[in-house]
Amino acid sequence: MRIKEMAGVDQVLKQALRKYRYADIAKRDVTNAISQFKDLRPSHDCFTFNDRTNKNLLNLDGTIPVQYKGSEYNIPIGIWILDTHPYNPPMVFVKPTNTMQIKPGRNVDSNGKVDLTYLRDWRYPQSDLLGLIQILVIVFGEEPPVFYRAAPAAQSRPPYPVAGTSPYQFLTPHPMQESTDQLTKTTEMDPRYSAQDVLLCDLCQTDSLQSYCELCHLNLCIVCVGKHLSDSSKRHNVVNIVPYRYKTSTPN
Repeated sequence: MRIKEMAGVDQVLKQALRKYRYADIAKRDVTNAISQFKDLRPSHDCFTFNDRTNKNLLNLDGTIPVQYKGSEYNIPIGIWILDTHPYNPPMVFVKPTNTMQIKPGRNVDSNGKVDLTYLRDWRYPQSDLLGLIQILVIVFGEEPPVFYRAAPAAQSRPPYPVAGTSPYQFLTPHPMQESTDQLTKTTEMDPRYSAQDVLLCDLCQTDSLQSYCELCHLNLCIVCVGKHLSDSSKRHNVVNIVPYRYKTSTPN
């Protein structure tokens, strides 16, 4: 990390940790983690809890490199660090881009909240941020938490962070605007790409898609295009789809 960047990070940490109970210990723990995972950047943001109160907390936002089937992918995450750190565990969320969909599993729920034994059993000094991120790399390499989906027309996205627990209770996020039956059906990530394998037609759910109706938000195969256009009760705008490959770099 360059001297100018280090100075900027130090300033953010100084401001963010100003009211933390164990500021010196927390700063050492954060600095140790981001020196190893340089795509995570600290910021000082407002967090809203279930009782509608707000608290300014330190947030590490960015991507972590994950090995999946012999290739490396960048998984977007956010780590909220409580003002009692490191004596209480941080809150971790997967933060999909607008071309990603969360894949719920053993360690990630449908809102992106991460639940690990490491977090539940958190105990300083045996537990720290660097160890947590290293566990995330391993866990996400075994079961990737996101996959690619075709991006529909621009719609509002739910705010982040999303719901989680411990030690504070906070707000559940607004549900995503699009319904689950409009999301692209896909298999697990192909090792060549970070979030795509085979995209299927939303109508027959068997053939690979060739077109997309921008007004109905439906993926269509060649056979089903005619069937869809025959519905004159709605307006349609069917366009051909150009295959997209999601690269290892993840946009913020």
